[in-house]
Amino acid sequence: MIPAARRFLPCLSTDRQGKSLGVVVEIRCGQQGAWRRWRGPLWVAQDECAVYLGGDALPGEFFAAASEDDVSVRVTGVVEADACLFADVGGNPNIARDVVDLSHRAAWRQVHSSSIFKYADGVGPPRERDDSGLLNDLALRYAEVDSAATDAEFTLASIDTSFHVGDIVERVDGRSFELSSNPSRRPHVRSLRHDFGTKQTTHLLVSG
Repeated sequence: MIPAARRFLPCLSTDRQGKSLGVVVEIRCGQQGAWRRWRGPLWVAQDECAVYLGGDALPGEFFAAASEDDVSVRVTGVVEADACLFADVGGNPNIARDVVDLSHRAAWRQVHSSSIFKYADGVGPPRERDDSGLLNDLALRYAEVDSAATDAEFTLASIDTSFHVGDIVERVDGRSFELSSNPSRRPHVRSLRHDFGTKQTTHLLVSG
């Protein structure tokens, strides 16, 4: 997995009407000062986790604290993690391990225990989500279909060196065979053997 740049997204925490509290920015002057919501102009960067504060109505103590390098900024919002929710299920041991991205179907979102809104009064239900069960069901269903792949053996009446392992077998001329039981797979040559003896045949093992 390649880490990607993240940005602050609106809080999972909501007000009593169920609307997100947005990206909440607070400032504190001095280590013992109280946190106060920033009410001035605010811009949230779109390509990194950064906020920009604007306006001329800064509190007087802000400049005194800033001169002592004693101003703190706290941002509460959502940051997408590089880690993924995953389900690991068994399948057919004869089929290679497959990784399927189901991020469009399943997600996990939770308000962190360090959030100022985790146990706050006067807030609505957070927009949390845990699709662990759904993801496991989807993975089991996919494994069942994937493990049902069909193996077929073909013997050609002559030596045919045009076939190679991995070649796609789309059809057998003059025959009606359904090799692919999984729409995400295409029947392919898994192994081949040439008999240069008296039979002069080519033997193919095709998986679909």
